[in-house]
Amino acid sequence: MKICPNCKAHLEDNAVFCGECGQRLQAPVETMDNHAESSQSDLAKQSKDKKQDNSLIGCAVIVLLVLWLLVKGCGAIFSDDFDDKEPKGNNTAGAYEVCEFKCNYCGKEIIIDQYANLDRNGDVVGGMPYPPRTEVCPKSKVASREHVWKMKRSKVYINRDGKGDWKRLGK
Repeated sequence: MKICPNCKAHLEDNAVFCGECGQRLQAPVETMDNHAESSQSDLAKQSKDKKQDNSLIGCAVIVLLVLWLLVKGCGAIFSDDFDDKEPKGNNTAGAYEVCEFKCNYCGKEIIIDQYANLDRNGDVVGGMPYPPRTEVCPKSKVASREHVWKMKRSKVYINRDGKGDWKRLGK
């Protein structure tokens, strides 16, 4: 039980102000035990906050890494620069074709390349690369809502014997 120093009224132990005269009472004295407990709980809270911050940073790094891998990993299929696409390696006979497409409706452009084998006569086996049909075009006028691709340009390289350099056909 507390006693008000101003009016001597009897008050409860947890009172901050006197109910009779309104006098502000002194704040309770903090013991060493109370201080140690509050410090430990503050340290635990700070540690938990740091762990949460670190986990958020870790998640952000993982997301960025996955996005980078998706972009770079698909670089062999989708590329931004048509002129830089050339076949790699000289020890395999075959064909390499690069095609640039543009959607008739939205104008999106995509570059796709692929390697193909040669048959016994030295002719290319397989068709030309074509964009995937899984992406919805925001301006499509066809029922399936897909992009309608038109080829802008292409280039083909041939290595008939697998020993020499790749030779570009045409141009």
